[in-house]
This record gives sequence, structure tokens and C-alpha cells, in this order.
Amino acid sequence: MYTIYFAILDYMEDIEITQSPELIESTEKVTRAVLRLSETLNGKAEYYIGGGLAVFAIDGSVLDRKFSDIDIVVPEDGVEAVKTTLQDGGYKFWDERFAHNGREDLVGIGGHHEYGAMDEENDTRIGIYTFDTLDDGRIIFRQHYGENDSNGAVVDKIREMIIPANISKEELFYIEPVSFKDGAVFTVTPEQIYLRKKGGKREKDISDLQKIESKIDPKKTAKLEMALSEIEIRVV
Repeated sequence: MYTIYFAILDYMEDIEITQSPELIESTEKVTRAVLRLSETLNGKAEYYIGGGLAVFAIDGSVLDRKFSDIDIVVPEDGVEAVKTTLQDGGYKFWDERFAHNGREDLVGIGGHHEYGAMDEENDTRIGIYTFDTLDDGRIIFRQHYGENDSNGAVVDKIREMIIPANISKEELFYIEPVSFKDGAVFTVTPEQIYLRKKGGKREKDISDLQKIESKIDPKKTAKLEMALSEIEIRVV
């Protein structure tokens, strides 16, 4: 079953570790990276943090595990603004949409980031996914991936997820910033996080659900769950 966007993407590769000097150093680094990212983009480009980091931002709890990168979602028509703003802020930026070309190791893994950036100051990678809005108001997510053709050559494919028209942008993304440490960030909604995490057997999923539970609106969650069966999936 497909969930809203992040159910298809395991967009946050976070690693469970116990409290240790390494964890303290890691969480301090990712905290600095999140704050620098928000300071760079806030008011200049539209973005939404997803995954486990969104849980900690929304919940306000202390980071208790290591994160390998920061995943954000941006509107397709806002990519150029994100690129320019990040580059002006000293980040490296690159296009990953065709990263699988010639790479068998990226075939059949379900897709990857559309774009990437690097915060060299904090040695932290930014993974960037995109969404678009169709003329009729429906939100669409596109994801590039590689596939072997009949001759065994790697070809580019794009998976499109079209969200039913009754699901608004505000039900997927917080349009107001969420407090994070001494700053503020934009995130996906807790209902979207819930749909990805529910039923998960991993300790981090169970922990995230416990953290986010009080923030979830049952009515909004039910509406999103109803929409799952109506999502249009197509590959081009």
C-alpha cells in the first residue's frame, strides 16, 4: 500500500545508537546543520523537513539517535530559489534526478533524491525531494529511478503519485514554522509522519509514533488514510 509520499520513500537513513560521546557529537552537529539550513532558507525559499527530524522538531524532544542527513521537500517551481539560496549561503548543490545512469547499484531500489546539497561547514548532506501542483489543484510527487530495459541497459523512469483533489497542501505540510531549539523550521505534518510510521516494527518507528502521538489530529489522519486508495500511480 502506498502512503502519502514518505511511505514510498525511506527518505531518512537514521541509525539507532545508545547515549555516547559519539551520539552527543552527532546530535550537536545535526542540530547546527538544521538551524543553519533554516536560517539560510527561511523567508527566501519554500521547504519542509521530513522524517525523524520532523518528529523531533514537532515534538520538541531531545534528539536521541544519529541522523545521516537532512531530508527536505520543496515545490518543483521553487527548486531554483532553493538552489540559488543554498549556493549563496555557501552550500554545494547538485542534480540527482539521473544519478542512476550507468549505475546498476541504483536500479530497483525504489528511487532516490531529486537534488542534493552539502553543508560542508557541518559535514551534513541535504537530500531534496520535490512536489508539484497540477492545474486542477491536485498535488503530484515525481520520483526518478533507474530500470533495466529488455537489453539490460539502464533507462530513466519517473514514478508519479497524484494525490486526490480533496487533500490540500496544508494537510501534508505545515505552512507555519515549528520552533526548533533557538530557531524555527518548516516540516511535514504529523499526520503524514504517522502514516509512514504506523505498523513499523523498527524501534525508531515505535519511538517516533510515541513522540508524535499527542500532535496527531485523528480526523485529519482518517481523511488521509481514506485518500490512500484513490492515489493515482503512473510510470512515465
